[in-house]
Amino acid sequence: MADIYELSIVLNLRDELSDDELTELRWHLGLGPKPGTLHVVTAFPTVEEDDRGEPVVVDDPVPLLGQHGEAWKIDGALVAVLLRHEHARAWALTVRQEIHPDEFDRIGELLSWLAAKADDRHRSPTGTVRLGWTRFYESDQFDPLVIRDGEVLWPYKLSSHVTTLLPTGWTLQQIRDVSGDREAVALDPNRAVKWVGRSGADEVLHPEIVLGFHSLCLVKPVDDDDWYMGSLHDDGSIDCWAAYDDLHEALRGL
Repeated sequence: MADIYELSIVLNLRDELSDDELTELRWHLGLGPKPGTLHVVTAFPTVEEDDRGEPVVVDDPVPLLGQHGEAWKIDGALVAVLLRHEHARAWALTVRQEIHPDEFDRIGELLSWLAAKADDRHRSPTGTVRLGWTRFYESDQFDPLVIRDGEVLWPYKLSSHVTTLLPTGWTLQQIRDVSGDREAVALDPNRAVKWVGRSGADEVLHPEIVLGFHSLCLVKPVDDDDWYMGSLHDDGSIDCWAAYDDLHEALRGL
């Protein structure tokens, strides 16, 4: 199985990009030549073999969102478009790419930069910025692509890369079988979670494991054996309103 994700970005950028920033962004989108100096993502370490067959680390800059043409796994076409939006005095950006989890960190640097340049309408009152969405290529579920405090909240699909996000003693297939949701996923626990199940002030939860079931989630907080059910919002945050002392019971309650 290939660990391939669809990455889609629909974004307006503020009308304050410098000529150097536009040149570098166009290169990343496959729309122009590589600039002489890179300022957004500055390091592209790659391991290669030298003349003696020894591994060496070299810097090999490549465009991060520059695929164009027929998609390999997600069907349809891969595109990257940047247009001047004269009426809105902004830059209109639309991107659809195929990416691998090994690329998350490097692409995340570019996405964090884009979030800092995004029009205010993409920014929530809590400061998070929604750029678009992601989708595992075998799934019909789209997860919000959100930047919070300069970090991408990648929606992880349970795979060899993220097995540590599974509850101890459980497999993904078991979770899907018990819940009845064939597209259950593990989400990055680095997100805002609140308990709103009682009157009075909301309680902040510190998630250790987050399981996603379309618009619902189950959250296991750090140093807490209970599981909390809640709603997943567009900005990636979760409001929990029910608690279970057993994961099996919680899965059956979805």
